[in-house]
Amino acid sequence: MTLIEQIQQLSLHEQTQLMQDLHAKYPDSLELTNAYTQLIVWIQEQPWEQACEPNNPDHCIKAKALMDAANAQLQSQGNIQGMFMAQNLMGKYQEHPINFVLALQELNKFMISLVEKFTTEAAGRNIAEAVDADEDAMDQGINYSNDPIEDIMKDLEVLSKESQENEELSKIVEQLKEQYIILFTEKSNEISKLEAYKKQFTKRTSPSDKENEQVKQIEQRIKANQAELTEKGNELTVTKRLALYNRLSGHLKQLQVAQNIIIAQISKWTGQQQRSLSGWPTPPPLDNLQPMCELHADLLCRLYQHIIKLDSMFRPALAQDKGEVERMEKLKTTSRTMLSHFLNKCFVIEKHSPQVLKTNTKFGTTLRHLIGGRLNAHIHPPEVICSLVSEKYVRSLYDSKGKISPPPNDKNVLNNKKTMEYSQKNNTFTVEFKNLSVTRANRQGGKKEESVCEEKRCLQFVSEINIGRERFTIMTLSFPTVITVHGNQSADAEATIIWDNSFSATDRKPFDVPEKVTWSQLSEALSNRWTLCNDRELTDENLLYIAGKLFAGVEKDDLDDQVVTRSMFCKEHLHGRNFTFWKWFFSILDVVKKNMLDEWRDGVIHGFINKQEAQDMLINLQPGTFLVRFSDSELGGVTIAYTIQHPTGEKEVWNLSPWTNQHLSMRKFSDRIKDLDSLVILYPGQHKDHAFNRYYSQDESATLLAPGEYRDTVLATRVLGAPGTSTPMVQSPMHPGSQGSL
Repeated sequence: MTLIEQIQQLSLHEQTQLMQDLHAKYPDSLELTNAYTQLIVWIQEQPWEQACEPNNPDHCIKAKALMDAANAQLQSQGNIQGMFMAQNLMGKYQEHPINFVLALQELNKFMISLVEKFTTEAAGRNIAEAVDADEDAMDQGINYSNDPIEDIMKDLEVLSKESQENEELSKIVEQLKEQYIILFTEKSNEISKLEAYKKQFTKRTSPSDKENEQVKQIEQRIKANQAELTEKGNELTVTKRLALYNRLSGHLKQLQVAQNIIIAQISKWTGQQQRSLSGWPTPPPLDNLQPMCELHADLLCRLYQHIIKLDSMFRPALAQDKGEVERMEKLKTTSRTMLSHFLNKCFVIEKHSPQVLKTNTKFGTTLRHLIGGRLNAHIHPPEVICSLVSEKYVRSLYDSKGKISPPPNDKNVLNNKKTMEYSQKNNTFTVEFKNLSVTRANRQGGKKEESVCEEKRCLQFVSEINIGRERFTIMTLSFPTVITVHGNQSADAEATIIWDNSFSATDRKPFDVPEKVTWSQLSEALSNRWTLCNDRELTDENLLYIAGKLFAGVEKDDLDDQVVTRSMFCKEHLHGRNFTFWKWFFSILDVVKKNMLDEWRDGVIHGFINKQEAQDMLINLQPGTFLVRFSDSELGGVTIAYTIQHPTGEKEVWNLSPWTNQHLSMRKFSDRIKDLDSLVILYPGQHKDHAFNRYYSQDESATLLAPGEYRDTVLATRVLGAPGTSTPMVQSPMHPGSQGSL
């Protein structure tokens, strides 16, 4: 850390004391100490050790060069204060440059020792205060909040008070500058008059003693005026300006810490949102995050304005001081970059679009900016543009470390422009796309082994918002999205999405995902995805049965640490089948969601059990006892296993051919149970009408119709070749629709 950076770390009181100690040490060297404070950054960069030996001619030459360089630095500041200091120092050290070098070296060593002293004392006080605070907290039984949002709001309130103090100090410095300008004008005019008056005496060839005395008095008055200007100038440009600079610099660092915490909370929310799309708990409302985002954005904006004001006040005076100009420019750039970065992070997707999108199908999404109405960005409502971007483009954004580059010219999203709106009632700044539609999605030349349904894309939303006179580009990306053309691609596309949502790291490189996970991780993901669609979670017994599809013969206690690769999950066929594990699971999830949701939710479907286990459970029970299970061999198939008894008294378990979505769309699942008279008792002992009655379709057979009116027909279910399976309609001689069957 450089000397000037160490000084900036000190408090305002310590910096003031530092300057007082320096002047007290060298009371007769006011011009030299003032020059030192003006050139302190430049001084640290010079080779003084090469110009400090009086008897060495090379050192004398180097000392002269260094003094001339110092003189040029002072005069280049472009103000009368610097020129006065340069003239006085050159007049004093012109004949002995080595003395100038030695004096500056001594001053610099003393300053270094002072800074070390103050730094050590400050560190000791900080440690003592921290210990005292901990002891006080323990004595008072203080419990610090476990809520990071509550904690950061408290910190932001403290920073808000500091911002107000910075505003007051900025006004004081501005007033002092105005007063200095008036003083400078008055003293400069007076000095000019005194110089002209002095010139009248110096032109005389033999001035009298009285005239010489008057010249001396004039010179003393000129020096007094110059000294007053130098002192006031130093107070303004060094003490006051540096104090404000250091306060603003320290305030920026504190805001950076707060910003990191707030962005972490926003990232946590978006991570929870992504996982919730695959069944994990839904994150809390964004209303919880908006107050701290509003306040922090306001503080960043005020800080940026304070820095700009400080820069504009002293830029003319410091235009030739390259070091100071660069420091101010760096502070200003850092402040604006922080504000721009934060505004970008506060632009989030509140309601996400489906992650599997079929072309030419309407979908919607809602975005929100968490600054609300705080910075009046809604006065000029920004337009948001939606584009479909590839993985390659998203990776390029990541590699550019946040620099927003224009997306490829993609006209494949319809209705992709919308203006943001501000709701004063809810204090929300949002934009809602209701009729987006992807017309097509050209392949982007992804990995060779990657199928169409593994190719991930993003929806990119870009806009520009005005904060005061500044314009900021904001951008956010949707979660990975897969574009499909046919409905039969949905399962494979869903596999890509659930793997990404469930197992991707928060700080990953887009769109990296692990190639393998443990069964414990996968089982949680499957249970959450199932619950999202079908309301009732999977039991341990369900998951044990599902695990058997991947790990035949593995004991229950050994399952959690078993590894599942992405290939096992959605690419490799199950043993003896022509479909993958995921397609088998997804097809069952789909048939339950579309045709058996109420029955599953109420627990009347056994579901996850194999054929042999079902037979073992039913074989010794009374005839007509049945259970519903999911097929092992038919994708999305639902089958019935039930007990029959032959005339010989022998019992047997029959299994009905599986019903799929196609079958169940023609006649409801529960109505099919009703149709089959051979199904009487739902395992283990509940009458089927008691279990399924509330799901039956309304029987309209008794409806009175006018003579000649058309009468509806329905399809009914029976088991081919089995006695006692005719439908109630067959038994009714009055019902003409008895021939329909499946």
